[in-house]
Amino acid sequence: MRLAETARRGMPSCFVGGQALCGAGPPISPRRKGTRVKHEFIKTLATAAIVCGMSFGAASAQEGIDLVNGQTKFDIDPHHATVLLAWNHVGMSTTYAVVREFEGTLDLDPAKVEDANLSVSLKLGSLDTMEQKRTEDLQGPRFFNVANFPTATFKSTSVKRTSDTTADVTGDFTLLGQTKPLTLKVKYNKASKNKDKLLVGFDAETVITRADYGVATLAPMVGPEVTVKISTELLAAAK
Repeated sequence: MRLAETARRGMPSCFVGGQALCGAGPPISPRRKGTRVKHEFIKTLATAAIVCGMSFGAASAQEGIDLVNGQTKFDIDPHHATVLLAWNHVGMSTTYAVVREFEGTLDLDPAKVEDANLSVSLKLGSLDTMEQKRTEDLQGPRFFNVANFPTATFKSTSVKRTSDTTADVTGDFTLLGQTKPLTLKVKYNKASKNKDKLLVGFDAETVITRADYGVATLAPMVGPEVTVKISTELLAAAK
């Protein structure tokens, strides 16, 4: 025991656990050397697998985007799109509503994402909370005043790419006759062909402070901020 302890004390600090970490120390037997080589080989394979996985992930991040050939105009497919609104109610729960009728276009060239143009129009008379009295109240003069302002619109003014699949799309949002800058956080999902029809899919999210548009009714009991979530497929327009 003492001999072993003395031997350990005599070893240089770069020799730990019976394995040389630098040039000092006793020679490694061929058997142990083979084991170390094997471990290094496995480590190399693991590293290569990780790198390949990262490369594959980068390559597939924009799945199907190569199908979009140059500047292409897309129209929102109303059968595969959702506009969801959400706001807090007295700190107790989240209230939801959907806008059932809307339309929009996207002009996109994958090679020039920053030059993309997005235009969306929401028909507020189609807003639905799944509760009749609440829906009528929101469509009435206390909130969206649909009789006088039937639509809300968004027209992009700039696009800032934030990753291979995400971008900040800033534009002019008009609600109740007032226009303010608004930024959508947009995520590209996929492009594909279905029966020779070219489609692209996106998700987008933003937050609207309703007082900015003159709607402070029942705040803060009814949340002053409204989260808007959009998920949509768009069809390439016929050329």
